[in-house]
Amino acid sequence: ADLGCGYGALATVVLRSPGVTGLRLVDLDRRAVEAARLNVEDARVTFEWADARMLEDTGDLDFIVSNPPFHDGGAEDRRLGQAFVRKAAGLLKLDDV
Repeated sequence: ADLGCGYGALATVVLRSPGVTGLRLVDLDRRAVEAARLNVEDARVTFEWADARMLEDTGDLDFIVSNPPFHDGGAEDRRLGQAFVRKAAGLLKLDDV
């Protein structure tokens, strides 16, 4: 997954890997999701207009990339980035060691 995918710049790099079988792009900003749809044309991708912080902790993803926001309406807020990291932990698979 790409949490806070924006217009899809990070996703285009991730998708260069043939080992990536699927990539879920998530962003709260509807305009960002629409821009990502235009910029990332790949059958392995799904798009989701959602607040990444509110996703269900499914524990089913192999990897997550993110360039999380550290601002809310122009005001710096590091808690947003921290929330993305916590959410990523809940979305990732836990393999037996």
